[in-house]
Amino acid sequence: MRLNYYQVLLSTSLLTVLFLVPFCKVNAQQQFSLDQIIRLARDNSLSAQQAENKKENRYGSYLKYKSNFYPQLSLEGALPDFSRAIDPVTQPDGTQKFIPRSFANSYLGLKLKQTISATGGEIYLESQITRIDNLAEEEGGSTTSYSGNPLVLGFYQPIFTHNWLKWSKKIEPIRYQEAEKKYDEELEWIAWKATDLYFNLMIEQINYRIAQKNLKSSTNILEKSEENTNVSESEKLQMELSIMKAQSDVASAELRADNAMLRLKTFIGLSESDKSFDLEIPKEIPEFKIDDKIAVKYAKKNRQRYLSFKRRKLEAERDVARAKAESNLDLYLTGSFGLTQQADNLPGVYENPQNQQRVRLGFVIPVADFGRRKANLQTAIANQKLVESSVAQDEINFEQEIVVLTKQFPILVNKVKTTNKANEIAEKRFNLSHKQYMRQKISATDYNLALQEKDKSTREYLKALKDYWLAYYDLRMKTLYDFEGNMSMIGM
Repeated sequence: MRLNYYQVLLSTSLLTVLFLVPFCKVNAQQQFSLDQIIRLARDNSLSAQQAENKKENRYGSYLKYKSNFYPQLSLEGALPDFSRAIDPVTQPDGTQKFIPRSFANSYLGLKLKQTISATGGEIYLESQITRIDNLAEEEGGSTTSYSGNPLVLGFYQPIFTHNWLKWSKKIEPIRYQEAEKKYDEELEWIAWKATDLYFNLMIEQINYRIAQKNLKSSTNILEKSEENTNVSESEKLQMELSIMKAQSDVASAELRADNAMLRLKTFIGLSESDKSFDLEIPKEIPEFKIDDKIAVKYAKKNRQRYLSFKRRKLEAERDVARAKAESNLDLYLTGSFGLTQQADNLPGVYENPQNQQRVRLGFVIPVADFGRRKANLQTAIANQKLVESSVAQDEINFEQEIVVLTKQFPILVNKVKTTNKANEIAEKRFNLSHKQYMRQKISATDYNLALQEKDKSTREYLKALKDYWLAYYDLRMKTLYDFEGNMSMIGM
């Protein structure tokens, strides 16, 4: 059955309407907006789970760091430590004699210690008890004795050495703040990546529909041309070639759309077996003014990267301090004060205990290390200078990156508007060319040129939309500030 001119025109017009509103329900498929896809990605994607896991991991590390400044209570012991051996034993006259011995030691101690971050030292309080069982082979020869320290107060204080606690107190809180800000940035990166995949799929779906529409249009025109005796054989052959190319384009576009659908499904946490869906073209784009100075201000306040500049300089400063400390005299002071006693029974250990004191001043003086300490110090100082210059350059790049993005944003807004207008004009021109070709007022070549221009303008409009939304979420990611709602996104 042949279609007349009005049937061809009607079918083409319907296809045009279908393209202009491409996401009304097709084949009863579910539709998703950009916001819905982003929410799915943030809730279900593996990237979101990994971001949450990294945040929890960093929180665990922070709690471990904090525990260094709290008292630590420990119970240790040996129950029992048995030994049977032939050991050298010193005799009353000073000589030694090998004697078989069997004995068991039992030990139990409770210790409470507290680090002092200001000095890098440690104080402790402990109580301990020791039991010795001499297991003689002859009958009645076994003996038991006890010794203990009911209460001992002690300390350990390094002098002129590197105080790692003081530096960790400066650096670790910054690391934790970085982790919190990094989590917020990763959520915005997920939004950016979901947007990228969203528009990749949308473009491929549109390309597939364009290919289908072009194939249908070319087929209808060929059918009409066969009824017209004035159409040359060359034009008919050209239309047949166009149909063959359109068929190939449909197959290729369908494959690309399927692959883009799979990539998006995988990222947002859907399985391959889940039903495919259509995507809505964002009908409106948010427009707002961005002051580059304000953007830089919030980027410095909110971004993990800017905090890392401070941490890197502190770490370099710490390494220099450690290298200086290791190149000098290593001096430490220890002491303990408490009570001690020994007895043949356990209660006797706690009766009339005697005083016990111990003080020790130890040192290590570097004499000859063939320049190792000096080389370590020079390396640390050189690395500090390198870090300071690198951070200074990174800060400049950091600010320039934000400024360039804010300057680019109005251009992208304008590009969306102009490409949208160009797309509407190209669509009207194609419709006009279609009517003229059906009336044999233009050649097939002119018709194909109008078709190609329409397809090109449609793709340029979608690309402009993609560039805008990627820049939109890139700006949010790099400032952690919602310029549309005028609010910070830290902790949201």
